[in-house]
Amino acid sequence: MRQPKSAAGKRLVAAQNAALERASQERGEQLVWSEAEEAALERAGREPGSLWRSTQALVLFDEPEKAAAIAAKGRPAIGGSAAQLVDQMAAYRDAGVDEFILPVTNLTDAARIRETSDRFLAEVASQL
Repeated sequence: MRQPKSAAGKRLVAAQNAALERASQERGEQLVWSEAEEAALERAGREPGSLWRSTQALVLFDEPEKAAAIAAKGRPAIGGSAAQLVDQMAAYRDAGVDEFILPVTNLTDAARIRETSDRFLAEVASQL
C-alpha cells in the first residue's frame, strides 16, 4: 500500500466502508478488492497497487449500537470505544484503503466538530 504524502493523507488509512466490512465478517469472508478492479488497472497500463482508495464513515465514539443501526440502513458508520475504533480502522487499512475521510454531517456545532475530530486524531488515528 502506498504511503500518503500529504498531512491530510497521513491522518489515517482505512477500509472500504463499515457496512461492507460488517457484512463480510458476518459471512466469515475477508474484505478484498475485486479482480475486475485490478484487471481494469492492468488494461490501463497501471500497476495494480497504484489506485488511491478513499472511503468515509460516520464515527460515533461510545455508541456502537447507534453506529450499527446507521450502517444497517446502508450509510457507512462505525462506533465504539477508542480501542474498538482502532481495531475497526486497522481492518480498513489492512483491506487496502489509503485514506479515510472523517465526515461531520452528523454534528451540528463547531465545538462538537472540533472535539470529535481532535479525539479521533488523538485516540484512534495516532494508534495506526
